[in-house]
Amino acid sequence: MQQPTHDQWYRSPIPSEELKLLHRRSDVQAWCRMIGHLTALVISGAAFWFCTLEHRWIPACIILLWHGMVFSFLGYAGACHELSHGTVFRSRRLNQFWLNLLSFLVWTNQSWFVRSHRLHHRHTLQSGLDCEVPTTHCLTARQLVLRGVLDPRRLWRTVRTQWLNARGVFPRVACTHVLPEHDLAGRLEVQSTARVILGGHAALLAVFLLTGSWQLVLLISLASFIGNGPSILLASAQHCGRSTATLDFRDNSRTVLLPAWLSFFYWNMNYHVEHHMYPGVPCYRLPALRTLLADDLPAATVGVTGVLEEFRRDQTRSC
Repeated sequence: MQQPTHDQWYRSPIPSEELKLLHRRSDVQAWCRMIGHLTALVISGAAFWFCTLEHRWIPACIILLWHGMVFSFLGYAGACHELSHGTVFRSRRLNQFWLNLLSFLVWTNQSWFVRSHRLHHRHTLQSGLDCEVPTTHCLTARQLVLRGVLDPRRLWRTVRTQWLNARGVFPRVACTHVLPEHDLAGRLEVQSTARVILGGHAALLAVFLLTGSWQLVLLISLASFIGNGPSILLASAQHCGRSTATLDFRDNSRTVLLPAWLSFFYWNMNYHVEHHMYPGVPCYRLPALRTLLADDLPAATVGVTGVLEEFRRDQTRSC
């Protein structure tokens, strides 16, 4: 298949002046979203700490699951995804600072992701070209349960991948698509970032254990592997069960209408058709973008229950 160019993808038409307004970045909205997200984590973390001091283990576990869910949306199913586009803050330095910090916290190599995600947008679901979505099969209920509460297997894979990258070893797909052999500067950057992630988390773990603050191991070091069912579900919903033989984002992506609080933590990535059509529009303007394009867009999936129903239909078709 001939590789599609930027101009070949269908995008719902929008007047240039209105699109220009939608591309405006707002530091006020960016800071409100960032501070709001982090404040929610401070509150849940403090509540968990208090419960452990009082030996109230059942509410502590419930709060930890909530904390992990909110924490996981700092990653590439939320905050880091938007920061990687450089559209959140007006300042390039602020976008990069928060991308580096949050990527570190969720154990993800931003030097790798930025390169991989660029290909994902350029070749969405194109076979052999989009390395970010390895399958369009939706997750099963068993996978959601096993991975959504506590995910030690993903922790192991993540640490192993960072360890390999830190040694300059990359998966075969990286060599051919994301990090070709001739991209020596890119490989060194990914390698250096992996070393920072491993060394930084090792240092944090030592400090937490030596000071007796074991709660911080769960609240920071391991948080992105706890209670991340909603982020996994919604990340899969972006493209699973959608068409691969298309150059129309309305066919290969999915928009989901969510409660305001969940859309907030998800950084509006539930407006995924709109995001792929116009990735330069900041996340806080995606609802307005959908309103403008509504007449040319398919009906959105409604709520988490709607997502689960589409997952069920996908599983039925696969049988």
